[in-house]
Amino acid sequence: MIVLPFDDARKTLNYLTAFRADPSVCHRIDFLTPLLAVSLCGAFNARRVSRTQVKFGNAAHTYAQNCGLLDPESDSQSANKPLQGMTYCSIQRIRSPDDVDRCNESLTDLLCNQLENCRNQDLVRATSSVIGEIHDNVASHANDQGFSAAQVYNREQKQIQIAVADIGRGIGGSIRSAGQEYKDYNDRQALEWCLVRGNTSAKLRQNSDSLLGPQKIDHYAFYNPFPSGTPVSSETNNHMGEGFYKLVELIKETRGKTWIWSGNTSMLNDKGFTHWIDPGLDWRGTIVAIEIPIDAFQTSPVAVNSAKFDELAQRLKL
Repeated sequence: MIVLPFDDARKTLNYLTAFRADPSVCHRIDFLTPLLAVSLCGAFNARRVSRTQVKFGNAAHTYAQNCGLLDPESDSQSANKPLQGMTYCSIQRIRSPDDVDRCNESLTDLLCNQLENCRNQDLVRATSSVIGEIHDNVASHANDQGFSAAQVYNREQKQIQIAVADIGRGIGGSIRSAGQEYKDYNDRQALEWCLVRGNTSAKLRQNSDSLLGPQKIDHYAFYNPFPSGTPVSSETNNHMGEGFYKLVELIKETRGKTWIWSGNTSMLNDKGFTHWIDPGLDWRGTIVAIEIPIDAFQTSPVAVNSAKFDELAQRLKL
């Protein structure tokens, strides 16, 4: 069993480990979370887990149906679902800038509805924006293979869980391909690098041999108009980098949890305390899970003290 002070992350790891250990065994899942749901979507699409290995109990089957796990390709997931954007965001696939915008819009609706009593709505919007940068990262780095979902729970305290999973090259793959000085980084070193203020792979991508950097091609262009050999990019994401650093710092200040798993390493920041955990399993891609305790968020120093929020906003460039 994985020792991890984040129950849903531990359960997700244990399920994925069991699926990998014996593909012939079918496992029953009685309780689904956004984290487990998007992880299964990624595993199904990468053919790391067969759908025949999973049997959902009654309640989990209903949740899987409602959140889109049984049909993540459907474009009508939010139709006839009045609580979409109120208590949950169904699974959305991230393949394009339009998908990023849809994910961010749903997430903003959810956070604004659940945190409407927070006296500092700038903090709510900043939280949505920072989490939205993770959606941008997926569209930029994950080869159109990402999923996002969110859910409100009434456990010991009311909380929001948001999860994003992709099956791209992962944080280590992105950093190692960025330049000679990073080529020997292991997965933990790559993630540690991303969690340092000022470090962003966006800057690394700009360091090309072209004087002006990669030339932008609109994602709807039919052909490449630039001469052969010209570095090009079709990225249209709006973030300025430092996404993981900003995410961990912001959720820490609002008394929440952030778990990041990429390759053979994972990191949990729980209310400011950092734990490095060997997942015992290699996830080719990246999984991010955030838990926001609603009451603690609304009474955190950065929510009730404008000076503390201003300092945080300046530090994180919110």
